Amino acid sequence: MTRERMKVIKIVNELLSYFFMHHIIDVQIDVQYGKEHVSIAIVGQISKQPDDVEELYDVLNAERQVEYEDYYWSLLGEHRNYSELNLLGSLVDQGEVTYEDEHLTVKVYRARD
Repeated sequence: MTRERMKVIKIVNELLSYFFMHHIIDVQIDVQYGKEHVSIAIVGQISKQPDDVEELYDVLNAERQVEYEDYYWSLLGEHRNYSELNLLGSLVDQGEVTYEDEHLTVKVYRARD
């Protein structure tokens, strides 16, 4: 399996961990692995918007740090805490976070190497 595909797996894992940490149910994940970019969407049901949604949005839209990417990628999954979301944010190019009708939707985009 390529390193790029392994990075996508780690990104999906971290997003799913976030959803499970917030007790979000009926989770659906969609991965579009294209030639030039990857988009990941994860949607789940939760009765109240999580308190840290704005922080999640900010983290996912931090500047991607390609020069540190392999190092950050290797750190993902080591510990279960919020600081890993900061690492996740450095691996994606853009993120969207919406809460509507008791559903949280997170979409991330990443240009392929």
